[in-house]
Amino acid sequence: MSHCARQEDFLTNHTTLVDAVFRTFIAHGNSPMSPSQLAEIIGKPAETILRTIGGNQVYKGLRPVGL
Repeated sequence: MSHCARQEDFLTNHTTLVDAVFRTFIAHGNSPMSPSQLAEIIGKPAETILRTIGGNQVYKGLRPVGL
């Protein structure tokens, strides 16, 4: 978190959506974030983020709070 998250290529336009969400949580101390907050940081639509990580498939342990 203190080193990698500060690297220029930690989060790019070519980072997959799931990796971008995962890396964003890492960079922000694994604090809960809304799809809108994630969208502002990674530049993907909030609806797409929610549909991807809010479904039945669990990617890298990511799931909405409360599930």
